[in-house]
Amino acid sequence: MIQKYLHLHEAGVRIGLRDAEQWKKEFDDLLIQGSLDLFHYLAVRFDCVLPVVACGAFHPEFDASGAELQQLGRESKDYEHMSVNVTTFGGQTIVVFGWVGTNVGPASAFVDSFESIPDERKADVLVRLLFLQTENVYLRPSWWEALDELRRVAYRKLLMSGTPTRMRSASEYMDDGVSVITADVVESVRG
Repeated sequence: MIQKYLHLHEAGVRIGLRDAEQWKKEFDDLLIQGSLDLFHYLAVRFDCVLPVVACGAFHPEFDASGAELQQLGRESKDYEHMSVNVTTFGGQTIVVFGWVGTNVGPASAFVDSFESIPDERKADVLVRLLFLQTENVYLRPSWWEALDELRRVAYRKLLMSGTPTRMRSASEYMDDGVSVITADVVESVRG
């Protein structure tokens, strides 16, 4: 059992390293060429500082409604990926989803689904996504401690989703309707 777990872990790390090297090359090439024609993004600005910042990249496997966008788990397949960056600026939070390539693939479909979420729910859905897809998440301790224990357990489960110990499900991407953040969208720009 330990060997199987370690084998799966090693295979995942190797694939992740391969993907990260390829992604960095794609972004570097665009930067060096000064051409942003193949770079697409969605930037959303909230009216306040959210209790979370993060950055990372992921393969959009499901959209925000749980629809499958691409089937992961086949080593020889190249998957579309996207980056997500959540930061604060001027007393507000900005999230930017970015991807290189086509504007009609899984990344674009994911962004379409995020845009379709009512503005008053976007911050809560964003937090779910960050727990699901990034390991580089920083939380305001007072916010985390103020959450009830069931919500903290739910977020911890999302952190383990998609690992060899716990398969990821489409329903985890869907808005569960629980509000843990009050934030309004001030601006949304797509390019």
